[in-house]
Amino acid sequence: MEKYAQLAAKKPQLFIAIIMIMNVLAIIGIFMLRINPKVEQIFGGENETMRNLERMEKIFQSGEEIGILIYDEDLPGPEGFRKVLEIQKKLENIDGVKKVVGVPEKVFKGFRIVDVKEFDEKMVSLIENMLSHSPIKRYDKGWFFLTVILKPDINEAKVARSVEEMLKGTKHSITGNVYIEQKIFDYILIILFSFLPAIVVIILTIFSIRLGSIKAGIFSIAPAGMAAGWSLGFMGLSGFELSLLTVLVPIFVIILGSADALHLLSHYLETERGPKGMAKALRVSGVAIIMTTLTTMAGFLSFLPLPAKGLKQLG
Repeated sequence: MEKYAQLAAKKPQLFIAIIMIMNVLAIIGIFMLRINPKVEQIFGGENETMRNLERMEKIFQSGEEIGILIYDEDLPGPEGFRKVLEIQKKLENIDGVKKVVGVPEKVFKGFRIVDVKEFDEKMVSLIENMLSHSPIKRYDKGWFFLTVILKPDINEAKVARSVEEMLKGTKHSITGNVYIEQKIFDYILIILFSFLPAIVVIILTIFSIRLGSIKAGIFSIAPAGMAAGWSLGFMGLSGFELSLLTVLVPIFVIILGSADALHLLSHYLETERGPKGMAKALRVSGVAIIMTTLTTMAGFLSFLPLPAKGLKQLG
């Protein structure tokens, strides 16, 4: 511990140079990071089932689907079906939407197929008869279910946002992989740019009060803050993707790492300044810091054998 403290005191330029190189590499890696909001990134893995699904979607040009539940007190009934059909046509006009399955625009009347123009009781009866043959239950009192089929090879997140924007002012619920992935993307950004800074501020405030100095609080959290940046940079340089799981890495690093720095700094502030004081602080807390680091590493590395890609990358 004394040799390490003496080395840090004699050659601070060496440590500063190493830290600067690490910071530069981390910044490069962070710019290389890609956000992956796919649901299978969290729960799935590389397996034959996923590969078959991707091949089928490519061969048959099948796009993703978004499910929308429209709530209206006039359903089922002439006015309710008319409102749903209006929403349906607006959804079909969104760029990237292939078709919307919902209220039929043509119905069977005897041996003829007629266009749905007026929603009187007789037409509603024909619509209800046609919907009764649907493989899923399309409506009930107060609600109607629409299926939005997207075109293949499009910006699905953009379409999901457009659908959500169009439905503003309408009482509804949305589901489907595309919509969930768009929400996951938003959550990842919220964690990065809202939760992470908030956690830093909270820890900094608590540490500054505990140590009796803002400067000491900054020094106790700065190493963990840099380590969080290094972790993100390593992920970018290694080709890892930022998912709803791996976005938690910098939060874990800051929370776990700053605790070690707090212990070391609190002991250092109780002794003399300089290499001797640092050596004394290291003798008290150094072994504990090393052990907590190793056990934490072992815990996260235990994720590596898991089949889920997201958990493996988190580890």
